[in-house]
Amino acid sequence: MSSRSSSPNADRDLTLDIVRDEGVCGDWFNRFARNADTNEVLYYLDVFDDSNCEVHRGNKYGPVIAKSRMCRSNPRATDLLVTDPRSLTRLEHVHHDERSHSTSFVGDGQRYHWNGSELVDDATGTVLAQMSASKNSQQRTLGKLVIKAGVFENLTDPIVMTAMIAQERADESRSYF
Repeated sequence: MSSRSSSPNADRDLTLDIVRDEGVCGDWFNRFARNADTNEVLYYLDVFDDSNCEVHRGNKYGPVIAKSRMCRSNPRATDLLVTDPRSLTRLEHVHHDERSHSTSFVGDGQRYHWNGSELVDDATGTVLAQMSASKNSQQRTLGKLVIKAGVFENLTDPIVMTAMIAQERADESRSYF
């Protein structure tokens, strides 16, 4: 992953397009995040038939950096386990509750949560990222994720992973099968 496209400048937001992957049949929940300026694919969310997911760095064939599983304490929740030993953030817990549609994580001892379309630092109330959905459901682009300038590079992975998981789970809950 190149540093020019994955890390925001200190004075500029990082904007990612979240795009549906219209690959083979059954891949309609799969999606990827690409840099809106360079079109470089930075992350790929691969969803399996059992609703478990893998997050890849780069495209679908890039290294797996995280895997989901059902939460042991709450069967209607998803936990995300970081598998990349090079991850810059020490994630203690990433959790998505499907009943409340809430997503939160603890990284390097700090708590964060998605409040609707905004990622908020629990300690300061600062908005670190914003997700906006596409208004046209026929488009492949599902929305945009904007990570605010000044957010430390080590939060990019969990911000993108949690945004894509939350979006995928919401899409899955609206499906008719």
